[in-house]
Formats: sequence, C-alpha cells, structure tokens
Amino acid sequence: MDDFRELKVKRRFYSQVMEIYRRSGLYLPFFQTLVRTGLRLKVAKDRVKIDIFSRRRGGEIRDWFEKTRIFFGFAIFRSGTAFLATFLNQIAPDAVIEHEANVDDYWYYFLALRSEAEAEKYIRDFRLAEIYYRMRNRPEGLYGEINPYLRRHCKALKRQLPRARLFHLVRDGKKVVRSLMSREIMAKNDPLRPLAQPPPDDPYVNQWQAMSRFEKICWLWQSDNKYMRETTGLTLQFETLIRDYDYFRAKLTDPIGIDVSRAAWEENTRLIGNPTPAFRMDSWSRWSDSERDVFRAICGKEMEACGYDFQ
Repeated sequence: MDDFRELKVKRRFYSQVMEIYRRSGLYLPFFQTLVRTGLRLKVAKDRVKIDIFSRRRGGEIRDWFEKTRIFFGFAIFRSGTAFLATFLNQIAPDAVIEHEANVDDYWYYFLALRSEAEAEKYIRDFRLAEIYYRMRNRPEGLYGEINPYLRRHCKALKRQLPRARLFHLVRDGKKVVRSLMSREIMAKNDPLRPLAQPPPDDPYVNQWQAMSRFEKICWLWQSDNKYMRETTGLTLQFETLIRDYDYFRAKLTDPIGIDVSRAAWEENTRLIGNPTPAFRMDSWSRWSDSERDVFRAICGKEMEACGYDFQ
C-alpha cells in the first residue's frame, strides 16, 4: 500500500483550498502571505471569543471534562488520521471524533514545535475551553480527536487531561516521506513553510537553513514521531491496524470504549481514502543511493524504534 485508496473524508476549507492550489502547480507569493495573514487574524478572533466565553465558566468546563470520556490520537500527516477519525466517528454511537478539529491548531503547531511552554499555554488557556464551547450542548459521552496538528501538544494534553487516553499513530516513514514530497509540505508553495523551525535544542537546528526540502521532511518524520512515541507511551502502527482486526480492537477500540465488529472493520479498511493525487517521487525501491543514505541517517533510529525496516 504505497498510499491510501478510496474513502470519502470530510475536509476543512483550508485543505480544500490547498488541494486546488497544489494541483494548479502555480506559485503565488501573494497567496502565501494572504493565507498566513488570514490564519493569524482568525486565531486572534477565536482567542477573544473563547476568552469571553470561558470567563466564570471554569467550573463548568472542568465538570464537563470529568464526566466525558476523552481520547487523543497524534500523528504526522499522511499516516491514516483522516481515515481513522472518519471511520470511528461514523461507527461510534454517542461519540464525536474529530480529525482537524480547529484550524487554529495549524498556527499553534509551529509555536509548540519551538516551545513546550507555548504548547502548554495553548491547551490550558484556549483549547480545552474551545472543546467545551463546541461540545457543551451535546450529551456527555465520548469525545476524541485524531489530529496531526496537535502532535506537539501531546505532552501538554497529557498534563492537562491526565484521565484522557492518548496514542501515537505511525506509518512507515518511507511511504510518508514519499507522500509528503508529492504535496506542498515544506515546498515553495507551502504558505506555512516560513513558520517551520526545529526546537532550540534540536541537533539539526544550526543546519536547518542549509538543509534540502527532502532532508527537512525526513527530519519532520523522525523528530515528531520520536516526540509522540516517547510522550504517549503507546505507538500503534497504521499498517497493522488495517491488517489485523485483533490488534485494532485490543490496542485501539477496546481501550477507548468503541465497539467495532469485524465485519465493519473489514468493510471500511477496504475503502481507505484521502489519496495523494499524483506522486512526484518514486517508491523506496527506486530511490537513489543518496536519498536512501539521507533517509537512513536522519530516520534510521526512529524507523527501528517504531518497528519498521528498510525493505
């Protein structure tokens, strides 16, 4: 499975716009600035709205989180998050399971990437109240997010919601890197690319500006997966989740309290979606020696830690 097959996944407006832009092949500098400015303004507006809403509601918010079963799944892009969130949300009664629940996360991922203090502040001062704002009129049941943009907030969520179940979803780095290289991530036409920078203590921070796009994407896969794996303590291979029903049930759905029959699992894992429209990079067997050497050097240890090989 080099990439995903077919499933109708609900996508945010930003993702739909970026899909059109990606397929156009155009580079529009004004569009990059427009996207960042629009996102910054939306973030500021939402912060004011949620701040006003949450005043004097601290007790309500804490009570809701005490009564509601909560889980979060974290992953880097192209690792099955859209499929898994859509599937579980469709099949689980009395549950709300989101994918990219709030576009503000796009902006705050980059702040969290550079600072755990910023991640803590975002979750504590905004995101928990924002979840309650969206969910307050629904009966308490199960709330979950399988959200790639919260991957650097997993430690903050672990501290703020100690009762929540957390897991790290991972997919073979060779396939993820290939898929990301075929999209706009870290490319010239990625509006959020200027915001990306390793944490101050990262081994690659001093060479970041000189690194190629391929090297940066390899770094992204290994760095974020290492952070999620070490923080959550539970790593689930996407490939195994869609191949082994017993693994899917024991590792994922039983712990979060969702009953998924074997028949439903079989039907939906045949319809995995959100495909890469057109690959711009060959599969691993056709990578050049230099590409393989770079990938092994940057991602090798994390590939091994997550249970993958180089076949």
